[in-house]
Amino acid sequence: MTKKKWPARIKRTTLNNKRVWELVAEVEEILKARYPDAEFEVYEGEDPQGVYIEVYTSKGDDDALEVIRTVSERTTDILLDEGYFINAVPLRRRNTG
Repeated sequence: MTKKKWPARIKRTTLNNKRVWELVAEVEEILKARYPDAEFEVYEGEDPQGVYIEVYTSKGDDDALEVIRTVSERTTDILLDEGYFINAVPLRRRNTG
């Protein structure tokens, strides 16, 4: 296992950036492969500053750790390789009916 270097600087992670949207789509694809019924809401957050993907599944809290594990390697690589902070936030799907 090679140890990755921290990027020279963390980049401002904003939804106005085409590359950030490409990375968000990639993370969503990874999650969809494991959770086909997942729904997503994406927003910019401030603490820490970055992009957050709310991941709604039918099990929510019961799957929270597994949702994070599913994308943790990729989101860490994104941070270390490209300097963008993208975080998945697992939540239970809201009842709509």
